[in-house]
Amino acid sequence: FSFQFSMDYLRFTLDYTEYITSVFVITTSTVSLFSNFLLLFILFNTPPDHIGSYRFLLALFSVNDIAITIGHAALQPCLHMSPSGFYFFPRNGGIVINDMPIDTILCILFVAAFYHMFLLLAYQFVYRYNTGFRDRFVLYRYWSNCHWSAIGVLVYILYMSVYLLSVEVGMIPGVNERESVPSDIYEIYGGNLSDSTVGFLFVAVRVRKLLLMHAYDFCQSINDTTDDEYVKSTVSLSMSTVLFGGVSLIITFCVYQISAAIDSSKTPIAPGTRKIHREMYYALLLQTAVPCIFSYIPLFSILLVGSVTGNLLGAYGSALFISTAIFPSLNALFVLYFVAKFGNAVVQLFKLPSTWANAPVKLV
Repeated sequence: FSFQFSMDYLRFTLDYTEYITSVFVITTSTVSLFSNFLLLFILFNTPPDHIGSYRFLLALFSVNDIAITIGHAALQPCLHMSPSGFYFFPRNGGIVINDMPIDTILCILFVAAFYHMFLLLAYQFVYRYNTGFRDRFVLYRYWSNCHWSAIGVLVYILYMSVYLLSVEVGMIPGVNERESVPSDIYEIYGGNLSDSTVGFLFVAVRVRKLLLMHAYDFCQSINDTTDDEYVKSTVSLSMSTVLFGGVSLIITFCVYQISAAIDSSKTPIAPGTRKIHREMYYALLLQTAVPCIFSYIPLFSILLVGSVTGNLLGAYGSALFISTAIFPSLNALFVLYFVAKFGNAVVQLFKLPSTWANAPVKLV
């Protein structure tokens, strides 16, 4: 059984979408930078008595969102699927420093920011779980902040090492990848990926010839040269899946435990503390849902549609990819909205109507 649909009726010119993309990225970047810098200001100018060390995790998350925003604005990355695989490259490419091209490095750092985000979410869930239920496990009962910090650093090193290894195994372009770059990339984006001074990341996929009758000759010419790259990309994607899968299990476990404990009358916490836990928990759930909706779901859709069905998404992958610029602009806003003390601080800072605040808050 094979499935194929025609995208001819959806054809568009990138000259038109470049304007839309620029307006979209400028808008989301402006909102993101404003909201995240505002959150950082509130975090470090509001008494931390109600959140403690958790503000540092929130600050790291905001810094990561700022990094993603800057990457979107500066690079305007593209994700293009061709018969040979997925090409991820900056539209504003060809960056050379001291005669050394750094496009590939910038792509690696940009993708790393998405991995950072998922790991930081897991850290936040573990923190919320630990602060509310430390007495439930003897092993964790007497761990200090130093213990948790040391474990966090070790996990981070292991996590990012696996990510970098997955990139090295199956995403760094070689001679074959540059020689097999399809001409439509140059025609659409104006970038010559065959040029050694232009960097990109590449994930090879094996597309069935039955689904690519219009590109049969091209597939015939590359199938004999991409088997090794296909295996490497499979290993690379498998390693990435293990990373996301492991972190997802941790987050799912913490969500279940925290949700049950917050609503349970048997949890020995004061009503005020329970209210703060609930506010932080709801904000954290939205911080998790927004990246999933506007980042991971579009990315997985691009990869699955292209590699499983064999339909060449081409530039439509880039059109979908710009949706990942949305979530950095929303995360900080949700935290400021759901955490009452932060919202009150915003009301005071901008001298908004006092009726908008739940209680007076002093900035220090």
